[in-house]
Amino acid sequence: MSIIPRRSNLGQHWDLNKSTIFLNHGSFGACPREILEYQFKLRTELESDPVHFFDVTSKQLWAESIDKFSSFINADKKGLIFVPNATTGVNTVLRSLPLQADDEILV
Repeated sequence: MSIIPRRSNLGQHWDLNKSTIFLNHGSFGACPREILEYQFKLRTELESDPVHFFDVTSKQLWAESIDKFSSFINADKKGLIFVPNATTGVNTVLRSLPLQADDEILV
């Protein structure tokens, strides 16, 4: 006999198959519907004026994202960067450490 966990009310924000219990939101896909709609809006802006989007809009959006996120985590925005994924972020931090030849890292 298997126990099926109760589905969260947050599930209504995704278009996931109702018969699937999806646990791997960190690796790929499965964006909330609102995010997909915003991505579509950005792609439409990009397609309508690519030069302006890359030269102006994307830079403004990047700066706004840094401002909002640094405020959210109470960090200095000058020391904050975005990376493509968690592996790159951890790798960047670990490679920045002044390690000696016999040092070890436990992850």
